[in-house]
Amino acid sequence: MAAGQQSRPFEPAIIKDEKGRGLYRLSERLAKLPEARAACRLPDSLRLRRRTRSFYPDLWLVDQAKRRGRLILKELPVYLDFITLMIEGGLNLTGAMQVAVDKGPPGPLRNEFSVMIRDLRAGTSKTDIFRRFGERVPLPEVRSLVSALIQSEDRGGDLGPALRAQAEQRREERFLRAEKMALEAPVKLLAPLLAFIFPITFLMLAFVIYMKFLQEGGF
Repeated sequence: MAAGQQSRPFEPAIIKDEKGRGLYRLSERLAKLPEARAACRLPDSLRLRRRTRSFYPDLWLVDQAKRRGRLILKELPVYLDFITLMIEGGLNLTGAMQVAVDKGPPGPLRNEFSVMIRDLRAGTSKTDIFRRFGERVPLPEVRSLVSALIQSEDRGGDLGPALRAQAEQRREERFLRAEKMALEAPVKLLAPLLAFIFPITFLMLAFVIYMKFLQEGGF
């Protein structure tokens, strides 16, 4: 660039006429003004609302995932009992899962076993099916079940004893979770008692004492 020649601002190649270039340079200058930047800035309330809206779906998804996990852990012993009884009665794994799906309670675990039945009928190996089941349901109890089933399948053993042991273990864990929730209930009830019940009780007692004091001519 020659000395003394001023550098011109970047102009889009699509603007070919001089009037268009002038309007483009004018819009650039206006955009650099503090008033223009302040006008383009979103209000704090609107930004907070957008952040809240983007944060709420994440909370909803986390809550739904936890609810799904609780339902699966609640239904798992029942389905394992069904499958164990059918396998010990002479059915193969596909037939046992189909009976469990037909007779078991509706829920997310029923859908998962339906997916496993579809994969078994499609010719997928049992090891891959068990592994996919553990990936879809990332719970420690389900991972323990998947590990036991994969080990039994790799060793060529019968799935009946492994499923029965897993059913008993899952049932004991469900009982322990229920016992833990029962022990935590008094602690969770303490906050509502302090916030709502105790103040109302004190107000009622204070009102009775005040009325009795008035009847006796205390004032």
